[in-house]
Amino acid sequence: MVFFFLSYKDPQPGDLIEIFHDLYKHWAVYVGDGFVTLSFYSKGSSATSSSSSSGSSSGAALITKAMVKYEELKAVVGDAKWEINNLMDGRRRPRDARIIVAKALQLVGSEPQYNLISNNCEHFATGLRYGISLSRQVSLPGEICVVLFNTLSFNMVIT
Repeated sequence: MVFFFLSYKDPQPGDLIEIFHDLYKHWAVYVGDGFVTLSFYSKGSSATSSSSSSGSSSGAALITKAMVKYEELKAVVGDAKWEINNLMDGRRRPRDARIIVAKALQLVGSEPQYNLISNNCEHFATGLRYGISLSRQVSLPGEICVVLFNTLSFNMVIT
């Protein structure tokens, strides 16, 4: 197995890990000792099914359930390239690493609502690090980022 690491330093607890796939990027939070927490689709659900929970056919159901997992970084990354990307550190003060890790571990095993636009894996990771959920992947063209608050999934844990 090839393990591509693009950063020049080892991840520290609380760091955001960006994993590069062909059509998308996946995000995780490094919690130490080679492990990360991350949000995955729950088994059997899909963000690309042909009908939404309301029964309408929209071509892509954006809302589904996710599963927060605790896994070894190497297993999550596989042969993909990855890097430490604390993307908002220059504009937002990150939480203390102990708080980030504690909250991340608290969520392991939970099944938060997943929404491709407003509550994806990048929202999960940035919400833990900065206390505010945001995603550059779903930003409109020309914008640096869109800040999306998700009071349903993160309010109890992150605030």
